[in-house]
Amino acid sequence: MLLDEHVRVVWVNKAFFDTFSVGAEAVGRSLDEVLAGRDAEPALWTGLEEAVAEGKTFGDLVIAHPFGRKTEHAMKFSARRLPAEPNGQALTLVIMEELPSSD
Repeated sequence: MLLDEHVRVVWVNKAFFDTFSVGAEAVGRSLDEVLAGRDAEPALWTGLEEAVAEGKTFGDLVIAHPFGRKTEHAMKFSARRLPAEPNGQALTLVIMEELPSSD
């Protein structure tokens, strides 16, 4: 997923659409509008906001039920700001990986 400086979704891949059951209308909208769970996972939201606003990188943040997703598979998150092109907007790359169940 790519986020802009206002935490709006700029780009996602098909796996994101499938994993979180959202459609193309997610692109261009605030992540808050697209996915729930801010109150349930404050560490994830804080990490995302700091990555977007301050360029603070984080990696390997494991969340059991990100964005309210109810499955037995936790997800690992990493984020870093990408260098902006001249006169371009800063984008933040968010990588999400579904982890195998711990059975």
